[in-house]
Amino acid sequence: MSKFDQMTAAELRDYFEPQTVLRTITGSTSYGLNTATSDVDEKSVVILPKRDYYVLSQAFETIVTHEPDHEYHALKKFMNLANTQNPTVLEILFTSERFVTKITKQGEELRRHRDLFLSAACFDSFGGYARQQLMRIKSGLGRATIEDNVKHLTETLERIIRTFDLHYPGYKGGVFLVQGVTVDDEGKAAIDLTVNYDSLELKQLAGMTAELTNASKNFNKMGARNKRTEEKLEKHAMHLVRLMKMAIEVLATGQLNVFREKDREELLRIRQGHYTWDEVFEMVAALEAELRAAKETTVLPKTTDYRKINELYTDLMLDWYS
Repeated sequence: MSKFDQMTAAELRDYFEPQTVLRTITGSTSYGLNTATSDVDEKSVVILPKRDYYVLSQAFETIVTHEPDHEYHALKKFMNLANTQNPTVLEILFTSERFVTKITKQGEELRRHRDLFLSAACFDSFGGYARQQLMRIKSGLGRATIEDNVKHLTETLERIIRTFDLHYPGYKGGVFLVQGVTVDDEGKAAIDLTVNYDSLELKQLAGMTAELTNASKNFNKMGARNKRTEEKLEKHAMHLVRLMKMAIEVLATGQLNVFREKDREELLRIRQGHYTWDEVFEMVAALEAELRAAKETTVLPKTTDYRKINELYTDLMLDWYS
């Protein structure tokens, strides 16, 4: 346990304030989709004092406080998450300036190089988050079929495997495939894999299988977790459509639009229940087709340039400590 786990939300904010290089308002407020009851959530990117890096315990990466939510990410963790096209992390770099509540010259440099973190992998990351929202809705409505569950879990596992080359140097030296997925009547999943390597570090294999195992565990919990009110499901639907529209835009234009100025009214109408669920599902199916088309003609590079991102991290750290 680190010292941060024992600190209150107020103590964490006081501690991280002088170490913060970038802090933004996030969530519904930054999308322009907040209501009178919405919390104002924030995320911060921090660089710790050297003393807190030179410890035997695991280095600080991320900690979250609640009511309202505030996420603190160490710079390295933040940049690694952004490099995987994580939507809730990328939005920090692309949100409107009016939602930036603190920024240092290191934070400005990070936002200036934000395009480094965009690639065609946005199809998987944004689309994956959207499909999770879709399954939450269908599960909550009792409309998720076994076929829906098998398709969703299979796509989730394959999407995770497609990111392995970002984290595991030995991944491309063999075969790692989802061979089959079955889901029983109670929603419990069984997964068959084909894994074939002449040589692979145990640590890498353990990491890869742990990611897939966690996805399976989360899937098995989904049915019980998603007995939600209609209002909650409509909020999921709004964010599902928002994510898909953002993904289509960024793939087609190379621009990530966080504030939903053009489609704000439509998204709020979804949240307010002005569409039937059949209409929502039809809308999602049409957006899915647009998303796949945008992937085929995207202006974004196939992958990010890890060398440039690593150089940026080094430069920011050296500048902060100089």
